[in-house]
Amino acid sequence: MKLPLYGIGTYKLVEDSVLRKVVSAVLPLGVRLFDTAQWYENEALLSQILTEELPKHNLTRSDVMVVSKVHPRNHGYENTRSSTLESVSHFGYIDMMLVHWPGMNGADPASMPAKRAGTWQALEELKREGKIRGIGVSNYTVSHLTELMGYTTTGPPDVLQSEELSKHNLTRSDVM
Repeated sequence: MKLPLYGIGTYKLVEDSVLRKVVSAVLPLGVRLFDTAQWYENEALLSQILTEELPKHNLTRSDVMVVSKVHPRNHGYENTRSSTLESVSHFGYIDMMLVHWPGMNGADPASMPAKRAGTWQALEELKREGKIRGIGVSNYTVSHLTELMGYTTTGPPDVLQSEELSKHNLTRSDVM
């Protein structure tokens, strides 16, 4: 999977008029990746705006990449599967679905490895079913990545997204 050269995040863009202005302004500039998340609560709106704006720029859904992320509260097989299918329903398919955070507020830390494994299993299945095209992780540390490699059946994540590598004790050699 090839990532577009230019992308934009949609965090906190929940008002129709603001998100519409952003999408309309960036498409002519060559932006072809739109990063959203279940947590941002703007997937349905972004989908609607893309549906309306893409034809104005002689583009189709297949010309852009939509990246979304599983909300931390949706960790675990069933929650991940159902919430990701809801995300898919907005866009027809998701180009790249990431696990937003390895943790979950209020969860017993001892339960998280099993929840993360269930989350990853659901994403692998949805990828095999063609609902999502790529799967990855966001904000994972080296220990989370090592854990994931112990249960993945499809190989390493397609994408490792991180706000800041040093914040998670990652170096270039850890991820290259």
